[in-house]
Amino acid sequence: MSRTKVLSNVLWSTLAVTGCGSDPVHHLADAPPQHDASVDAPAVGPVASYALTVSGTTTCGDAAPATVDLMIQNTGTAALIVSAANVDGGFTVETTLPLTIGVAQTLPLTLRPPVAVIGTDVPATQKTGTLTLTTNAATAGATVAVSATVMGAALTLVDGTGTPMSTFSMSGQSGSCPAPVAVFLKNTGNTPVTVSANGSSDFAYSGFSGGTLAAGSSSAEIDLRVTTVGSCASSGATIVYSVTGALCNGDNSSTAFSIPASYNINGSSSCFCS
Repeated sequence: MSRTKVLSNVLWSTLAVTGCGSDPVHHLADAPPQHDASVDAPAVGPVASYALTVSGTTTCGDAAPATVDLMIQNTGTAALIVSAANVDGGFTVETTLPLTIGVAQTLPLTLRPPVAVIGTDVPATQKTGTLTLTTNAATAGATVAVSATVMGAALTLVDGTGTPMSTFSMSGQSGSCPAPVAVFLKNTGNTPVTVSANGSSDFAYSGFSGGTLAAGSSSAEIDLRVTTVGSCASSGATIVYSVTGALCNGDNSSTAFSIPASYNINGSSSCFCS
């Protein structure tokens, strides 16, 4: 005769109460599973809980990038002490250590990203590092991956085919002034930038004298022409635009964008172009 679950529970309870020393008919095989109270017991001692990644930004030209916080929570039963925090990749720890975090308390560990260097760092690239914490928690803490996205504009002059130009040159034949050339000032960075023509003694700009170039490959057409009275050649001119905003590819300055320019008019000893 098979036993129902109710009957088995009754038999187990009866045996347990009467204190039988043996189970010759294996009634205890049907006893309900025992509950291990240790499974629900709270962790003893300090326990550190935190994210394994932290990300921020660093803007070209900013000598003190905005800080970012790693939030650390103590889910244990005793005070958590962060005694050391080591980070590489140019990041620095701004929080004074040791840091004591009470039971059920959450406190920030503040990090500062490295400086984005003008002329070296490229917008939208990542600076990365690894943060290692030393605490009094019983288990060893995992390392934290830290990163900072480089922010800023990146200006370039491109020709009609979209090819970047590191220099600009014009030429005329038989004493004729060169025809105006259309080029494009382009922002390939991840922040907008405001530019304005800064002038040149050898070139005139038209079509775009200044304005804001949005982030993400926005461009403006510029018509360049030679302006000279007497000189038929120049190799020391510079096309310059003043900049307001974070510029990553300036010449050690976020306030100007420039490229070398030259012109040559053959077949004449004296030239006049306007």
